[in-house]
Amino acid sequence: MCIFIQNRLLGRHTKRPAHIHFKLSAAGFTPLITQIYPENDPYLDSDTSFAVMSSTIMKLQKHDAYDGKKAFYTTEFNFILSRAVEETEVIHIL
Repeated sequence: MCIFIQNRLLGRHTKRPAHIHFKLSAAGFTPLITQIYPENDPYLDSDTSFAVMSSTIMKLQKHDAYDGKKAFYTTEFNFILSRAVEETEVIHIL
């Protein structure tokens, strides 16, 4: 059954909270693909893909405009990469 029909039958919306995707990599570490979400998004608790975790919610800080430009936001977020496991030679026994 189509996910949109399922959501309608369950009384759910089809919205996702705002989010930013990241693809991170470094030598000796396992690559990480993730996304983070701004706090206070109205869809955090009802994400249709159930992808929001408390550890992926960021707090945004608004900064006033300067030099006639628009206001902007910043955040701090720590990403943790796992060390890559060295591949070992596999010996097949027949």
